[in-house]
Amino acid sequence: MEVLQGDSRRLAAEAIEQSVGATSPVGRGAPAPLRSPARRADPASFDLLVTETIGRQGFDESIVPTVIDARRRFLREGATIVPRTIALRAAPVRMDWLAAPIPAGLSNGAPLVAPPSGGRSNHGLRLGVLESLLLEVPIAPPERERFALLARPVSLIEVDLATVQRPPRLHNLTASWRLNDTRRLNGIALWVEAGIAPGVRLSTRSDTHWAPTLFPLAPFRARRGTLEASISLPPRPTCWTASLHANGRVERQSRGPLFAYLAMTRNRSHNAP
Repeated sequence: MEVLQGDSRRLAAEAIEQSVGATSPVGRGAPAPLRSPARRADPASFDLLVTETIGRQGFDESIVPTVIDARRRFLREGATIVPRTIALRAAPVRMDWLAAPIPAGLSNGAPLVAPPSGGRSNHGLRLGVLESLLLEVPIAPPERERFALLARPVSLIEVDLATVQRPPRLHNLTASWRLNDTRRLNGIALWVEAGIAPGVRLSTRSDTHWAPTLFPLAPFRARRGTLEASISLPPRPTCWTASLHANGRVERQSRGPLFAYLAMTRNRSHNAP
């Protein structure tokens, strides 16, 4: 995080020039450190704050309490904060790489450890166990992999860093979409949008090195309907629920890392001799 005093435009320009110059082809090695004058300045005397404490899920690097503290101790009234806003957006998606078998070429029922000849192994690991565990863990897409949106993205929450007074409540963030074909659905994507300036937004869906968070889902039986999602993020345990409303019936999936143990227990009981 950088806080700048005095002529914010001049200081910001000098900082950018210092950083770019050190990393340009004509520079001399690693980026030069940029020292903030915050510690040696009078309280509430800064015009500009720039912070990069944006986590993959937006708020998981404590950007809100960090900025609230900086506003109180360092920023004068009307100071500029970059980014100004942080928003979480979500949409139902199709992830082809997630639907691929693991490992490639083996059937879902094939044990990874072959049983002894003429006997039954209690140590074979079946792919169905791995696939069931994968459904319980939020994941980041592999490098350069993309996902297809199946409905229009919606905003789950948006925070103005210039006015927010307390960290946002990240439990039970909800959204809904109408889906005409659920057969392609296998997850919900969550990404961050940061408002840098009026009309300028950065999105972790495509614009930055941050990756979206993908919440896997198993197939639904109904072919179409209204998908309702609820997502809870840290500091509470991460979990998500997806409910498909169709023809007066509801199919519901509740998932999260805490459910992984239950999935393993079910598979162990099913495969017991």
